[in-house]
Amino acid sequence: KLSENYYGQYIKLARAGGMQAVAESEHFAECIAARPANRARLMAANVDEFIKVMEFWRQRFLESATLPIVGASEADLNAIKAPACLIAGNDVIHTPATARKAARLIPNSELHDDVVAKRAFLDAMLQGTLDDAGATVVYCSHQMDEIGRVADNLVILERGRMRYMSGPDDFCDRIRLWVAAFPARVPEVRQLPGVLPRVIEIMQRRYGARMPWLRCTLPRSQPGVGLANVFKAQVIGALGGHALRRAVRRHGWRSNERFLGVYGLSGGAEHYAQLLGRWFDAAQDGDLMMCHPAHAVAPGEGDALMQQRAAEFEVLSSEDMPRWLSASGLWVERLSRIMPLPAP
Repeated sequence: KLSENYYGQYIKLARAGGMQAVAESEHFAECIAARPANRARLMAANVDEFIKVMEFWRQRFLESATLPIVGASEADLNAIKAPACLIAGNDVIHTPATARKAARLIPNSELHDDVVAKRAFLDAMLQGTLDDAGATVVYCSHQMDEIGRVADNLVILERGRMRYMSGPDDFCDRIRLWVAAFPARVPEVRQLPGVLPRVIEIMQRRYGARMPWLRCTLPRSQPGVGLANVFKAQVIGALGGHALRRAVRRHGWRSNERFLGVYGLSGGAEHYAQLLGRWFDAAQDGDLMMCHPAHAVAPGEGDALMQQRAAEFEVLSSEDMPRWLSASGLWVERLSRIMPLPAP
């Protein structure tokens, strides 16, 4: 369809009515209206040469259909060593999936949302609200910078029930107090200040150019898992996740994209299955999901943590798991196979 829009329709027009028909097409008519001199240049073109060029580019476009990005193979993208900033597309043709794929293949790249389009949308929404006095707009988001910009009132819903309501500023002030309300947990050793550089130094000496893939704990946005679980995931990601991601990109090492599976390790099998569905909905290529399954010898064996690990095992080993994965377009794969080691 795209090859027809870009090239095929103009080939047909040129064959049927020459350059005059091409000039009258919607696209070229807009180009001429924007700059009238374009008409003379277009009419002076040889129709056979025009068709030849269009056929050439159509063929190249079709040949690139299986590539990650039109005109660039995986090897081409892997060879880009300069720092790259990728902005995700925001329409049905230029989808964010293409930018995410490119970000995985370009070693020293950073992926960002289309902040310009998002800001334009928020501006239009705000202006529309102002123009229509008294209108109420319900805006759903997990991004506090957006909420703080557009909202007069913040409402938090969990499982269909209102859990909290206040102004965004009051909520942010309260968050600072919530940190102390969470039970203290000792972070991983590598997440302690000053430890990560030493760990990386030791691994470089041990593995050299054949560095194993490294786990990055930066969380994926995961709507519907509950505010406490979102907050816990953000805290875990803040403890070394950004530093590890910078090191991975600086050295061109292998790492998962984002991290899923963080929750309070409680709630039983039904609750875990619900969370699993949310994580599957949020997961993208190259993401890593943490889990803690264990086989209980007898029902109710062990402490609450052991029982929850048994609940995870029950869900993850269920006959429904393949169907859940398929419904979300996912499959489980070793990251070492997705990102193989370089040849020795």
